[in-house]
Amino acid sequence: MTYLLNIDIFILTNHQPYCIILFMKQKFHKLKPIERAFAILDLFTHERKFLSFTDIVHYSGLPKATVFRLTRTLEENGLLQKARNIKDWIIGPRLIGKLALLMNQNVVACSYDHMRWLRDKTHETVCLWQRVGNMRVCILQLESTNELRMVAEPGKSVPLYCGGAGKILLAYMSSQELDEYFKQVPLEPVGARTILSENRLRCELSRIKTEGISVGVNERTPNGVGIAAPLYTADGQIEHCLSLYLPVLRFSHKVKKQMIPLLKEVASNISADLGFQPKEASRVHRRKKGCNMWEHSQA
Repeated sequence: MTYLLNIDIFILTNHQPYCIILFMKQKFHKLKPIERAFAILDLFTHERKFLSFTDIVHYSGLPKATVFRLTRTLEENGLLQKARNIKDWIIGPRLIGKLALLMNQNVVACSYDHMRWLRDKTHETVCLWQRVGNMRVCILQLESTNELRMVAEPGKSVPLYCGGAGKILLAYMSSQELDEYFKQVPLEPVGARTILSENRLRCELSRIKTEGISVGVNERTPNGVGIAAPLYTADGQIEHCLSLYLPVLRFSHKVKKQMIPLLKEVASNISADLGFQPKEASRVHRRKKGCNMWEHSQA
């Protein structure tokens, strides 16, 4: 029997020394199979991100047949998924997507007004992305004012290796994190121009980190372009990024040159509001200059 697990609320602190998963078990009336499924999910912590079948049996104390049945059920519902080596289980995309919508409300609050300004100046969709494990999730989106527009799906988890937003988050990982990422995640086609070579992608990430900007064309969605810049927290960490999302038919080298300074300006201002203080310069106030530049270019 397959049980559809309707998870209402959970909290996962993925970038802290501890990891807590809190589930509201409503409408289940303490059904034993459901309790056992939650017990399996509770085994995943910051220290135990990957668990083999044997690990789950050992830590849970459940019979092998029960673990086999429940892990398959959790996988069918998107709550668990197999890691790259096909031996270990990791938290699934359904949990990852819901998680990001509940976390970091401060980032959303600090970003909204800046994102609205950028959307109104460029008339393109603006997205706020968060890295969650080996995926990224759109946690806030302001749609383009144009009738023809590109839109993301807030709450849906997307691979990091494709698209402008994903690559900017990958680019700022440490060397150790990046090595571990490529061991865990297979590079599979998502869009027509998804980069499938690890060496080529590593070269691209190196360039992105140097330039502080990432562009993806047809890498994730057909006829879509993503331009992304990183957001820094008060301690200089990068867990979020900001992106412009537009149709490829409105994208050109000229438009790219116009949008990148605006995007970098807004990302810098959001980072400042989050408490980030660059070592070499204080917060840059270029909004008026960026506005004039854009208006002049459109004339």
